[in-house]
Amino acid sequence: MHALALAKYRVVLSNIKATCPIEIMSRKEPQMGIENRIRLAIELSNLSLKDAAMLCEIPYSSLQNWVSGARDPRSDALISLASHLGVSIDWLLTGQGPIRRTHTPESAVLESRLSPAEDSLITLFRSVNEDDRLHIKNIILERKRFRELEQRIHDIDRLLSNHITSN
Repeated sequence: MHALALAKYRVVLSNIKATCPIEIMSRKEPQMGIENRIRLAIELSNLSLKDAAMLCEIPYSSLQNWVSGARDPRSDALISLASHLGVSIDWLLTGQGPIRRTHTPESAVLESRLSPAEDSLITLFRSVNEDDRLHIKNIILERKRFRELEQRIHDIDRLLSNHITSN
């Protein structure tokens, strides 16, 4: 737990240094290991290890091995962690720079177009496995086709009603 408190301190200090134009400290801070950065990214996202594994589509046992320092994560797993947890891949890999991913104009535009309900659905969609995603997609497509058929029936009914009343 002491290591995590120290890691949080370093993160706060890193963020202050990143936003402050004056160099605050002249001495070099010791680097925290990737296992602590992964653990901190998960904690900052208010997720349990198990929830983070599900969200990032990573086996729970692999994530446990990484945060314990027993194994190093693969690059594709780090990319998944960074993107799902909203942290900078640079920070996750090296410990350098701001923790949170900086937003590009494109991502800001996309985020501004999403309602809270849409954002929630996307988060839920990302949290399920590929089979469930395919099933959800098929349900949505089926509902869309059903609505289109309903609209066609309504349009035909309206046309028939207009035709009957005009004759």
